[in-house]
Amino acid sequence: MAAAVVDADGHWTLVSAIADGSAIVPQAHAVNDAGTVVGGTLPGLSSFVECAFMWTVDEGSHCIDRPPQDLGSTATDINNDGTIVGHKSTFAADGISITDRAWILAPGDQTVALLPLGPDDTWSRANAINDRGDIVGDGGSVS
Repeated sequence: MAAAVVDADGHWTLVSAIADGSAIVPQAHAVNDAGTVVGGTLPGLSSFVECAFMWTVDEGSHCIDRPPQDLGSTATDINNDGTIVGHKSTFAADGISITDRAWILAPGDQTVALLPLGPDDTWSRANAINDRGDIVGDGGSVS
């Protein structure tokens, strides 16, 4: 499987989810007008924890920083000012169950910030962000 960007003229550019090309199963989820691609990938055979990544033609790609307790993370969208949204999997409050949490990464920030949960929600996912900064996603509760 490969991820790619196709420009308006039909030119294909392969997206390596990790700069050294070691990523396996890269999945590109979104691209903004500047050509920045975001998605999720397994960083190599030594890790089966999905990492959210950002890629540009000039800078290549890198995993988006996340706290070490994450079980995996993926970037789902990027708007034209470079704000990225996605979700990560973590252990729930009971320390056993796994839950998803929506996050946002503002341009220039190095660490994702969790988005607040809705009333009575225990999980959330950010699916898209527009140029005004409005975020659409899912959330709910597991009883």
